[in-house]
Amino acid sequence: MRRCIVLVLFLVSCVVGQNVDAQTTPDLNADSGSSANSAAPVPSDPAGANDSLDWLFPLHRLNRSLPSWFRIGGEYRGRLEGPTGIGFTGTNDFYFLDRLRVKMGIKPKEWLLFYGEVQDARIFFNHHIANANPYEDKWTLWQAYSQVGNSETGWADALAGRQVLRFGDERVIGPSEWLNVGRTFNVARVDLHHPGYEVSVFASSVVPGDNSDLHSALRGNNLYGIYGSFQNIVPKADFEPYVLWRVAPSSSELSETLNRGHLNE
Repeated sequence: MRRCIVLVLFLVSCVVGQNVDAQTTPDLNADSGSSANSAAPVPSDPAGANDSLDWLFPLHRLNRSLPSWFRIGGEYRGRLEGPTGIGFTGTNDFYFLDRLRVKMGIKPKEWLLFYGEVQDARIFFNHHIANANPYEDKWTLWQAYSQVGNSETGWADALAGRQVLRFGDERVIGPSEWLNVGRTFNVARVDLHHPGYEVSVFASSVVPGDNSDLHSALRGNNLYGIYGSFQNIVPKADFEPYVLWRVAPSSSELSETLNRGHLNE
């Protein structure tokens, strides 16, 4: 059985923002693909509270000098892995996984958000593991979407573009963040929310890991869903009913349909 020995795990998230003139901006320190938090406001930063860390996080100072509706950020992660018994054989390997994400959010109005994020994931010093997904995918468009409405206030918001989807604490749908490349979707969605209640309706297509800049989705490979989260129905518990519908053509790029027909029936 393949065992993975993690020797080093290093994570740096280098973005800090603040509310200015009562207008919130997207939280670039968090992954904005959360189903419950597509565009969370940046936590307030009391003046001078983190000045001593400006030398370590230069984006902190930069964001404070930018207009309140514009924020930039980034995230870096690196780790060493040493898998043994690859493919149930005596083959071993040892390599370094490197991932960089650069983010930008523009929020000219409380109800309007434009968000973009690129990702560069690479593998170094490997001998048997391939330089391919899920280990390597160089400089790709990870997220890019526009959102109308506010996910924190009001009753509804709508979003279209490329976004990370997270439902059911990622046990149902998620980006698989432990992987070096991860998973994202081309999606159109509408979220209805009220304190204690949230319902998401979406149509999406998973973005394939084909080592291209934009990763064009496979036509017809779609996932539709309705996901609800209710906190006031079952005492001391969340009730999360959902319906998912997957359709896909017969394609050599989809192992689940190869020589088995298609999923469009």
